[in-house]
Amino acid sequence: MAVLASAHSMKIAAGVLHYKNWPEVRTTIDTLLGQTRPAEHLLVIDHASHDGSPGHIREAFPDVEVIEIDSNRGPIAGMNHVLRETLARSVDAVLLVTDDTRLEPDTLKTLVERLEARPSLGGVFALNAYPGDEGQTLIHHGGYIDSRTWHLKFSSEPGDVAEWSARAPHPVDWIEAPAMLFRATAAREAGPLNESFYYRDGETEFTIKMRSRGWELECVPAAVVHTDFGENSIYLNTRNHLEIVRRHAPARFLARELVRHSYLVARDVLNPRRRPSPDTWNRLRGLIDFTRRRWGPPPE
Repeated sequence: MAVLASAHSMKIAAGVLHYKNWPEVRTTIDTLLGQTRPAEHLLVIDHASHDGSPGHIREAFPDVEVIEIDSNRGPIAGMNHVLRETLARSVDAVLLVTDDTRLEPDTLKTLVERLEARPSLGGVFALNAYPGDEGQTLIHHGGYIDSRTWHLKFSSEPGDVAEWSARAPHPVDWIEAPAMLFRATAAREAGPLNESFYYRDGETEFTIKMRSRGWELECVPAAVVHTDFGENSIYLNTRNHLEIVRRHAPARFLARELVRHSYLVARDVLNPRRRPSPDTWNRLRGLIDFTRRRWGPPPE
């Protein structure tokens, strides 16, 4: 087990979810080990890669604990493994990280200091910039819930890191980020993540639950990480968002969303001058699978 000497009052366990990303995951581990305020525990959870990569990680990082999971039930299930393993340590907070993330050297120090300074905070996250981008263009700086529609939205286009890094932390309604620091007490109250979502939205719903239990969430612009969110999925956006609304919003919002998605599909399918796009069929499949309670990975 990687246990790093520390005189800090708040003890941190950092967990990396890894799946078939050797040798690129070296960058993630290197940046975690190189933090100006390192975690007391550093774990890599290999989510059934079955490609020999756990052995390579152990060889390259002999002081890092590598835990192998035999079966893979999807990325959200993998993040649950990370959450359980980090919370099993005697720590005050846990940092959950994906295996394609690069952290700036002061990221963890900045996030921990904010969590220590504000006891009402359940979770904090850093600005998320595209990897290898000389302009340091941000992907997002937080998410909010539109109270009129219960749509989950990212805040307005944030611009460059330089425009934000000196700003004060600001509250958010939910978090979807490649590196998230949660107070252990809040994470235990909100967990586990909903594995029905399979991919995406699990962290979002997890943090919405955290907020519903009275914890606050913040983006801390002075902390920065680099990664790419990957491709968007109309199917998952439709199915998973409907489930979030069903679980957390007043009933009228679910009825409204079902009508809205049905209208969008019908508009495209029934319009003789418009050929339905793949997005239309993906939205329809997401709507049907939500109604049928069919979860798991997206259809082929």
